[in-house]
This record gives sequence, structure tokens and C-alpha cells, in this order.
Amino acid sequence: MKRRAPGSSWLLLAASAACAPAAGKPLGPPEGSFEVSDYFAPSGAMGDGEMAENLIIDDASNCKPRPAGAAGHCYHFEYHAGALLWSGVYFQYPANNWGAQPGLAIPPSLERLSFQAAIVGEPDVITFVAGGIGIPAPAQGAQPFVDPFRAQLDVTLTTEYQRVEIPIALPTSGTAEGPRLIGALGWFMNHRAGSDPSTAPIKTLYLDDLVYEAE
Repeated sequence: MKRRAPGSSWLLLAASAACAPAAGKPLGPPEGSFEVSDYFAPSGAMGDGEMAENLIIDDASNCKPRPAGAAGHCYHFEYHAGALLWSGVYFQYPANNWGAQPGLAIPPSLERLSFQAAIVGEPDVITFVAGGIGIPAPAQGAQPFVDPFRAQLDVTLTTEYQRVEIPIALPTSGTAEGPRLIGALGWFMNHRAGSDPSTAPIKTLYLDDLVYEAE
């Protein structure tokens, strides 16, 4: 399903909720490894992506040929530069949750997030973050719920799929129900400072095989 990003990442993204796999799947909390697309929606558009004309998201359509054995959904993001010269998206549970609601209950045995990523054009550095919503909390207007960890990795991508692994460290103590994850994965891409948005190239990111892996 193709859709444009919402006018604001703080608004309810009805289209994302409709085509997020979890929306029609009565799944219970995972007990071990799980596919991100079973629970999380790419609803948290950021930066230039908050303007509808700047970011197009394809969920499980218009994908690059998938890697062998890929699990879950594939995703295609097309970023058109705006005034901020950066954009990003968070995969959230539930859709559009920036911490107003608790995240997904996840097993403490999780050790890493893995996925396949590629771009169109010349090699480019993309920043990926596992968890991290509410970390660090803003000085004002903090939401009541935050992710239990934040792990960041800068990756130089090319036109060929590359497997990326982000190790995570879950807290050893917390609530009786265990850790809850709001933002499974966030990505960020930038144009050079001073670039002219009207002539900046379109940036395209492909993601596939997004899995949280347990021991």
C-alpha cells in the first residue's frame, strides 16, 4: 500500500494503522524472536517527512527484490528534500505513539535487531536507532512512557542489500510485566547543510527482513 507521510507525526495516521500488519492481527505479546511488521507501524514521520509532499512510504509494495528468506514486510521510503534537509521515520507501537501510551511488552531475552537495508544512487550514510523514543526526555512536555533502551548505528549503504545488526541491552530490573518497546526502529537521512531543497536529489531507502532476535 502506498501512502504519503502525515502532515504531522503527532497526528493519528489512519492509513498507517490500516495497513500495518498488527492492525488486523490479534497477536499476543511475543515470547521470543519476532518480526517487526507483526506489531509496529512506520507511522512516526520526522523532519521534512512531516510534510506530506516530502516523504512517500510504500508498505509491502514497490519493494526492491527481496533477500532470500526475508521475514515480515518490506518497505520503500522516498524522501524529497524540504527546508529542514533531513527526514526520518520511527516504527511505532501502537501507530503514532510517541510515549503517550505504553509500548509492546517484549521478552527480556532479546539481544539484537537485524534487518536488510539498501538505497538508490551513490553510497550514503544512514543513521538507525533501535528504541530511543523518550531518550533523552525533552525538558518540557515529556510523555509518560519511554523506551527501555536506545542503540544507534551509522551505516554506509549502497544499492545492494546489506544485513545490519544493532545489539541491544535490556534493563535487568523494571516493572513486573517486563520491558515495553515503543519505537522498534528509527532511521534518519540528511542532505548537506546549505543544499537547495529544490535541486537536492531524491533519496530512496529500502528496508526488509526486520526481526528482533532472542538468544
